[in-house]
Amino acid sequence: MAIAKDKIFEQYVKYYNLTDTIDQNSSQLTEDKTSRIHELEAENIRLRLEVNKMKNTEEALRLSEEKFYKAFHHNQTMMAFIRLKDDVYIDVNSSYAEVLGYSREEMIGKSVLELGVWVDLKERQGVRKQLTENGYVRNCEFKFRSKSGEIIHVVATTNLLDLEGERCILTSLIDVTEQKRAEEALRKSEEIFYATFNANPLPMCIISIKNGTFLEVNKALSKNSGYAREEIIGCSITDINGWMDLSEREKFREAIDKEGFVRNYETSLLTKSGEILTSLISGVSIIWNNEKCHFLIHNDITELRRYQHEMARLDRLNLVGEMSAGIGHEIRNPMTTVRGFLQLLSVKDRYVQDKEYMDLMIEELDRANSIITEFLSLAKNKAVELKRQSLNHKVKTIFPLLFADAMKQDKIIKMQLGDIPYIVIDKNEIKQLILNLVRNGLEAMSPGGLLSIKTFKDDVGVVLAVQDQGTGIAPEVLKKIGTPFLTTKDDGTGLGLAVCYSIARRNNAKIDIVTGSTGTTFYVRFNT
Repeated sequence: MAIAKDKIFEQYVKYYNLTDTIDQNSSQLTEDKTSRIHELEAENIRLRLEVNKMKNTEEALRLSEEKFYKAFHHNQTMMAFIRLKDDVYIDVNSSYAEVLGYSREEMIGKSVLELGVWVDLKERQGVRKQLTENGYVRNCEFKFRSKSGEIIHVVATTNLLDLEGERCILTSLIDVTEQKRAEEALRKSEEIFYATFNANPLPMCIISIKNGTFLEVNKALSKNSGYAREEIIGCSITDINGWMDLSEREKFREAIDKEGFVRNYETSLLTKSGEILTSLISGVSIIWNNEKCHFLIHNDITELRRYQHEMARLDRLNLVGEMSAGIGHEIRNPMTTVRGFLQLLSVKDRYVQDKEYMDLMIEELDRANSIITEFLSLAKNKAVELKRQSLNHKVKTIFPLLFADAMKQDKIIKMQLGDIPYIVIDKNEIKQLILNLVRNGLEAMSPGGLLSIKTFKDDVGVVLAVQDQGTGIAPEVLKKIGTPFLTTKDDGTGLGLAVCYSIARRNNAKIDIVTGSTGTTFYVRFNT
């Protein structure tokens, strides 16, 4: 630029000297000189244009440099010029220095290695290799170390360029440390959630509000429902027939949508095997992966309700037992007197015509007496003689009587006895228990039906199973079964099963019932 200005200046000197000479010797003008003057004037105009152009270029360059300076030093993005050959900082902007905890003066003239900026020198080597091969690096993530030793995560874009005759690196960095911390916090939070979610013993699930499909389930829910996780995810609750009563499901959804949460909503759920579970469901509306969902927790209270039902039934049995012990004998005494006088009068000649009625009264008194006998067997404090003996032997002993009962009703009975150990029982009470269960089973079947008596051993102990091919027990009856005086027979007393439950309790046994449209099985489980 300075050389061009000097040439222009020389041309100006020549021009003005010539014009001065012309003014002094105007009489000597010739055509050549006139032509020369015109050329000089044209050259003068051209030179003036070039000067103006150079001035405009210089101004543009100055403005460009000023803009670059502002863009570099006032940019919130971290920027630095680094000499390629020795990694020395030529210049850094304020953002670069501040993020790394230095002043600009502390960094300029120092090398990257001297300040220990790179956490992983292998990353630095990789960058230099890419620069050599491509001349640039785009949006690569690295870890830098600040002056205080804190790890700074940055995303870098780097280019090679020439600056005053030297190969330099221009690097622009974006500090993503806070973003990384937030991502790490989120990752840890999700990790803790999943660990808690899957390890929780209570069944849990997350259901999409939009389409009602399962987005996530924990291991407890999978185990509780009988479905594998893969069978549930993506399905709706109706696909797997989870709710017994869909109207209850709608009430639950309305409640949680209205209030945002529901606590301890009691309902009945179906497992994959068809088992009915009583569950308390609590739920809350949440946002899961940017989607509105319901987070549900199931508390299986099936066993609790079963125990409560059993305790209520036992309380009723105990109450009846206490009553039977108190009033049974008092009722029997006058009945015995009445029966005796009826027998005495029935043989007298004057009552011969009434003998039929007297026999009927005696028969009814005997029936009432048998009911009282069963009633007394409910007594809590009834004496029992517990001895270690063979359950199979008791079944074999009573089987001819049971076979005869089945033959009279045109029904079939079979016995299948397993290899079981001796158990501690009262032989007379167990005989009564078997008789009651078998006769109930026979009465529940149509002619031609098959009743099975089985014994076997399971994980708990010895099991006696009586299985019929009847029509099953209605749910409302099943809930109250074993309650004294509950019967579905026209001539039943409702004490047979109540007696069975009392006998089982006194012989350290438990009765379970499995019923359906194809029949009912009573399982009497004895603790060994």
